[in-house]
Amino acid sequence: MNSITMIFLVSAAVVCLILLANLISLFFSRSRSKIYFMLPIALALLTVPVYTAFLLNSEYFPALFFEGIYFVCTDWLCFFMMLFTFAYTEQKSRMNYFVMSFIPLCVIDSVSLTANAWTKHSFNLKLLTLQGNIAYFGNTFTFVHYIHLSLCYAMILIALAMLVYNTVNAPWSYKKKYAGILFAFLIVIAANVVCYSQNLIVDFSVLLYPLLSIFIYYFSIFSVPQNLLSQSLANINENINDAILYFDINDDCIYKNSTAKKIFSSSSEVEFLLKARNSIARRPQHENTEFFMIDGQERQYEIEYEDIYYGYNLIGSYLKLTDKTDEINKFLTQKFLATHDSLTGVYNREYFFEAADKVLKSDPDTPRLMLCTNIRQFKLVNELFGEEAGDKILVAIAHTGREVAIHDAVMGRISDDRFACMAKKEYFNEDFIGIFQKNAQKALGDTIYKIDLRVGICEVHGDSESAQILYDKAQLVINNMGNDYLKTFGYYDSDLMDQLLRERQITAGFDEALEHGQIEMYLQPYVDANGTVFGGETLARWNHPERGVLLPEIFIAPLERSGLIHKLDMFIWEEAARKIHLWRIKGIENMHISVNVSPKDIFHIDIVDAFRQLLLRYDFDPKNLKIEFTESALTNDIKAAVELFAKLQQLGYEVGIDDFGHGYSSLNMLKDINADILKMDLVLVQKSENTERTKIILDFIAQISHTLKMRLISEGVENAEQLEMLKELGFPYFQGYYFSHPLTVGDFEKKYLH
Repeated sequence: MNSITMIFLVSAAVVCLILLANLISLFFSRSRSKIYFMLPIALALLTVPVYTAFLLNSEYFPALFFEGIYFVCTDWLCFFMMLFTFAYTEQKSRMNYFVMSFIPLCVIDSVSLTANAWTKHSFNLKLLTLQGNIAYFGNTFTFVHYIHLSLCYAMILIALAMLVYNTVNAPWSYKKKYAGILFAFLIVIAANVVCYSQNLIVDFSVLLYPLLSIFIYYFSIFSVPQNLLSQSLANINENINDAILYFDINDDCIYKNSTAKKIFSSSSEVEFLLKARNSIARRPQHENTEFFMIDGQERQYEIEYEDIYYGYNLIGSYLKLTDKTDEINKFLTQKFLATHDSLTGVYNREYFFEAADKVLKSDPDTPRLMLCTNIRQFKLVNELFGEEAGDKILVAIAHTGREVAIHDAVMGRISDDRFACMAKKEYFNEDFIGIFQKNAQKALGDTIYKIDLRVGICEVHGDSESAQILYDKAQLVINNMGNDYLKTFGYYDSDLMDQLLRERQITAGFDEALEHGQIEMYLQPYVDANGTVFGGETLARWNHPERGVLLPEIFIAPLERSGLIHKLDMFIWEEAARKIHLWRIKGIENMHISVNVSPKDIFHIDIVDAFRQLLLRYDFDPKNLKIEFTESALTNDIKAAVELFAKLQQLGYEVGIDDFGHGYSSLNMLKDINADILKMDLVLVQKSENTERTKIILDFIAQISHTLKMRLISEGVENAEQLEMLKELGFPYFQGYYFSHPLTVGDFEKKYLH
């Protein structure tokens, strides 16, 4: 045995042992694709002993047979390498038909090469000598053998093509995964071509097959995944918002990601944090926070420290700093909004009453006051000046109550423009109310519009009453102020509670009163300049079974505040329509009835549809049912009022404006609203010290109504002097106690219809 063969045998033995160990390891692994690695390794492991058997045989036939089996092994080794490449490049779905079509070709070639030992149709052996004294078998090939070679190289070229394609098109970080296998393939192919063409004594390329298998195994199973993992982790560390620092066993910082570099501008800061790691590890995680300046802003970081072990050996440590600033700020904001109003910063409704109750229970003996504020017609402020201006007013009131006017107070926003404040009595001064008014007006800006701020005050007596009850009492004071523009604040007393109880009795018994016929329609006549009655205005009386006849001033306001007024109005409308219908049956066609629409009716019912239904239910001339709107019902939304008047007039009704002259926007309203009737408010006909000025104004109103073709009615006529003055000014129609008090329908009919 020559030295070259000896070197080959030793190398083959070492390589086969390594291959066998890899094959056993792979067999027991849990890899789902291990079959694609095991087949090439098994073929490579088989190829080396087969070639060794050929190399060691000095007899012709056995050598020829083992050489044929070696070529068979190369067939299947190439096939399984191609199979591995399709799997490795994740093209397994494409290999079903294409790759499997090579199986019958490999089988045919295998049979041909095996039979060659007897037929010698593919290759033959010839005895060669090296340097005149070393004999060995060399190959002589026929055309058939080159078909075998073409099959092998075709399969290898397909595998190479797949590797080249994926190397070119794969992302940069994945190119190495395919380029490494491609490079190894090329080396083996080059070595194989050289050995084939030179007919060497030993084909050392045979050893490259198992070496290629070993390389593929370690490269694809260990090297590439580990490199990709390391690269991915490095990219993650660089791109996450957390700061990451790694230290070796000597506590030297060996890595800082980009976030950490922003935080720690000097090594001293890192050393300080590292020295504190032992205390950090002992603290609860929610307490491991430190503040750092980032881009000029203070940020709060949660710090996590861990030692790193490889097996049982300490190899280093790391620190992770997580930016908790936004999370903490969000939590604090949510916590704040759970108890505070987002606009003004004072307590919200729920927490105000809770906080006020706690103060009352903890210190019941200290004299205190409960104050509540309300801006009259705040909705109009928003419409005239915008919601932004309204918000500024609310913020000013909250700021005044919390920081300027009342020290040691509990302040809260109860609803839209309603605030409550519970303060110690010793700190309160009535002058503070003026400060509230002044700051609210200042927030609105330079305008002649006057903010009408109302304040209700209730004195606190111990903790016998809850904050909610105290607030309700203070609010009752504001509700009781009504339209008194001169009164800006008031104190609660027991009379107000009695009034509240009476109002609640009214609202609680109203539905029953309607059902049992206790509500009765009255009529107050309209009179022309000749003294002829041509109609009447509806009014309501409540024939209470216990309290007798209740006048409107007793029950109208409570019904308006409780949202029940629309039920009363609809009842009166129905009664008026029914009465006009009955009059028509009796042949009375020249008598009309006027009904009123309250401001809150618009929000509860469809006015137009309600009067349309009356026409459908009762056969009457709509001209005999006049519809009157108070001025305050129209000023909130002039555009909607114009549309409402037009729709009612299309149904045939005549529509009028009641209480004209009572509000500040009367002339502006006449410009837009096409009314049929104008009822002048009684305040203009009452006795005045400036009689001449009054006459000028009344004359002006008479001219306007005549020019705009509106029927002018003066209400509130109480004496002959007023009547004569109005007649002189050209007023055609009148109403008032001078002519008649409101009458029952029966008395009205007896007096004016019979």
